[in-house]
Amino acid sequence: MGIKYAILGGGGSFAIHTSFYLLDQEDTELVVGIGRNPLSEEMFSLNIDKKKKYKYLTYHIYYEMDLMLEQLDQLKPDIIICYAAQGEGAVSWKNSWRFFETNSVALTKLVEELSKRNYLKNFIQIGTSELYGSVASPSKEESQVLPSSPYAASKLAFDYYLLSVFKFLKFPMNIIRPSNAYCSGQLLHRIVPRSVVSGLLKQKVPLHGGGKAEKSYIHAKDLAEAIYLVVKKVKWVKYIMSVLKNLFLLKIYA
Repeated sequence: MGIKYAILGGGGSFAIHTSFYLLDQEDTELVVGIGRNPLSEEMFSLNIDKKKKYKYLTYHIYYEMDLMLEQLDQLKPDIIICYAAQGEGAVSWKNSWRFFETNSVALTKLVEELSKRNYLKNFIQIGTSELYGSVASPSKEESQVLPSSPYAASKLAFDYYLLSVFKFLKFPMNIIRPSNAYCSGQLLHRIVPRSVVSGLLKQKVPLHGGGKAEKSYIHAKDLAEAIYLVVKKVKWVKYIMSVLKNLFLLKIYA
């Protein structure tokens, strides 16, 4: 049997590229995207729904949690990859509570429920580099966190929750905090596709803050590969630990 994945926030362009990457792996049995809205039109969904071993479900993570959990219990995914989030830091200053509603409260409730299930092998949270604030060089995991928006603060709150349930309850999880990503199928208000379209139309590109900020980017396919490497590493670490445990037991009873 191969690996079964559930990707929350599965209708977004980064999640779709992750789905494509996982579907290309020989050990993938099934990829299920779960999002609050139906898949976007063809140019943005990239026809992911036409791929074999893929299915898409529509559930709101906050308001339809029970229905979503029923589906997860039927699917019994080995790995859950969580892209689900109320995003965009620049707009999070208004109705900030909505960002905590999804990014902190809903996901905390979900993890508490998942901790009661025995089918889950790993929960991979896609965090954000925004919680490190403005920096002049790449941040490390242990770098000081300085969330620059309510959005970043809400993401950090859930990260801290995950760290606590991992430490004290051994909930299987990993947190990935990628920099800005780009890819085909991305919505046109994002800077990379907007720049391409504006260049083709010979139009100026409006930039927040006057264009003074410098940002690093990662392609969504590279992010997908990083996620898969985490999945494989965790799998091998658990296998090695089980072997060492069995060797230890054999030594005791020998």
